[in-house]
Amino acid sequence: MRFRTAALVVALSLVAAACGSRLSAEDHRLAANAGNGGGNGSSSGDAASAEGAVDGTAGEGAAAGTDTGAATGGAASGAAASGAKAGAPPAAPKGGNGGATDVGVTPTEITIAVLTDRTGPVPGIFEPSVRATQAWANYINSQGGIFGRKIKVIPIDSKTSAADNRAGALQACKQAFAVVGSMSAYDDGGAAALAECGIPDISATVVNPPRDQAATSFPAFPNLRHYVLGSKKLLSEQNPDASKTAAMVWLNASVASYNAKKNMDAARSIGYNFVYEKQVEVVEPNYTPYVVDMKNRNVQYVSMVGDNNSIARMLKAFKSQNFVPKVREFDTVIYDPKFLAQAGDAAEGTYTSITVTPLEEAASNPEYSLYLSSLKRSSGGNPDGFFGAYAWSASRLFQEALQKTGPEAKRTKVLDFLKGLHSWDNHGMHAAHDIGNKKAANCFVSLVVKGGKFTRHSPAKGFDCNRTPMFPPG
Repeated sequence: MRFRTAALVVALSLVAAACGSRLSAEDHRLAANAGNGGGNGSSSGDAASAEGAVDGTAGEGAAAGTDTGAATGGAASGAAASGAKAGAPPAAPKGGNGGATDVGVTPTEITIAVLTDRTGPVPGIFEPSVRATQAWANYINSQGGIFGRKIKVIPIDSKTSAADNRAGALQACKQAFAVVGSMSAYDDGGAAALAECGIPDISATVVNPPRDQAATSFPAFPNLRHYVLGSKKLLSEQNPDASKTAAMVWLNASVASYNAKKNMDAARSIGYNFVYEKQVEVVEPNYTPYVVDMKNRNVQYVSMVGDNNSIARMLKAFKSQNFVPKVREFDTVIYDPKFLAQAGDAAEGTYTSITVTPLEEAASNPEYSLYLSSLKRSSGGNPDGFFGAYAWSASRLFQEALQKTGPEAKRTKVLDFLKGLHSWDNHGMHAAHDIGNKKAANCFVSLVVKGGKFTRHSPAKGFDCNRTPMFPPG
């Protein structure tokens, strides 16, 4: 179990890194405790505790009139259409909505499933996907539903297991019209079952190639294509000497090794020279020997593939040795208040990049504001970060498909719409991804830690979509 837990912690940190968004402090507390051999912990107090149908209506005045969704600060180029005003959900037409048109559909209700790991080595780690999807359902229900149908959510626990993911997929096929907002470490388990029954699968994101390749799978963030965003180009342009003496450190897990190699190959393709490459144990307590080695090689660019707790320990070791490489860039896993607390002033000057509007700018983004207000009314508590943000996006994507395909809800219609959708930015909340081709946007925001806070480094507003991605060989 210890090995499985450690591997899961690494996988979760890499999921967040690939997806370019923010984990909540609670999510990282659970992951860090598990990685350090601590107890399993528990999901946060505002999590839904009961499996089975969760139905409800948002509080009075739920975000009415705020659903403008206009892109703020310059969304990705070409995203203008999806950044237009979303408007209120359509009412049922005078002639009716067609009644029970497909599995999980009645004249008054559409049932969706959230197939998510809720128990296992780190209980509650993907609970935000359930909360965000339910918050969306409550918001829609408070607006009267879509074409006269309200949304019923069935959370299905995939239990951090491929077998249970498959069992949950079979249940969803029989009971639900679609799978929406899901997040599972072993999502490949249900891939074949979902494709075979023809159910639309609009996950928050996917983490295994079989799920990505499934014919009915269209995640809100399609993160598995083989390229690396251009943030390393930006930092290399600004610090050309640093990239000539680079270092890469990664945790001892196959997924970490794969991503470290991919990142190094991508960086080498634009002129980075790695003079230090090192694998360390998942629960490595002492980074000083590795820092001394990097100091001896005059490393001026350093990156690490791992969880934010490990990265924080390495940064502290740099400070203790009075040696700080000029550029310290890490995956999005560090974009978390807990990382700042763990690393302290050793985090000052570190870089990361994200593909969503920074949380610090949420007040100026109508869609982000709608998400946060809906979440607060639905379950209380703080924003749910990456898992929640992209589950909300997946839910809104499902809403878009229902509205654009008309009152006669059909799985085939939804799938055809998703196949033909090539720009989805969730009304300006994140960069525009190509859903139909399962290709993430080549857009990012570079952030740097200043004064103990994440601040915008580049561009001055919106997203940087002007640097072509790096394609590692092989």
